[in-house]
Amino acid sequence: MGEKTINEIARNSMLAVLVCFLFLLAYLYFEKQHFMIDKTVLILLFAGLGFLFLPSITRLVKRLKISSFELELSSIDTRTFVGEVVQTDTEKYYYIAKEGISVYSLQDRESADILKSYKGILQISKDKLKSFGTISEMESAKTANILRSKNQGDVFIILNRKKFYISSYAPLIDMNRRDDIKDVDEEELRKYETGR
Repeated sequence: MGEKTINEIARNSMLAVLVCFLFLLAYLYFEKQHFMIDKTVLILLFAGLGFLFLPSITRLVKRLKISSFELELSSIDTRTFVGEVVQTDTEKYYYIAKEGISVYSLQDRESADILKSYKGILQISKDKLKSFGTISEMESAKTANILRSKNQGDVFIILNRKKFYISSYAPLIDMNRRDDIKDVDEEELRKYETGR
């Protein structure tokens, strides 16, 4: 069914509803004897006019479903990038932080390797990147402090006054920074907000 046919049906159904409404007002306002219509016939008339209204309702419901679906897809798309390292078509890397959804520009590939999740480095358009907020600079992983909990043995890198858990020593070995790890107690680690 073409768009023109749907528009015509919708217009006719709206006209039918208007006629139905006016007829109902007249029926309630005037004495019922003037109409000389049986109640069963009247009910069938209203039911028939109601069916004419169905195409308009169906069209509205379809629009609402499509809008809701598009909104849900947009939300899923946004969640895909939060907490991830992304890259536009340039050679620049960015980290999209969960807290307050802000974007950090990464100075080097080493920082990207430290912050990336199991998803790796995701591709993103410049327009989509802008939608996450203003871009701030992130401290480099090449010079940041690396702390290890004396009690738990967990290793964190401190970037922009936030601690980021390091699950693998591989990036530290690649940067020749394994010997830069400093053992600290839990009280020292609590000074830093968790970055992820």
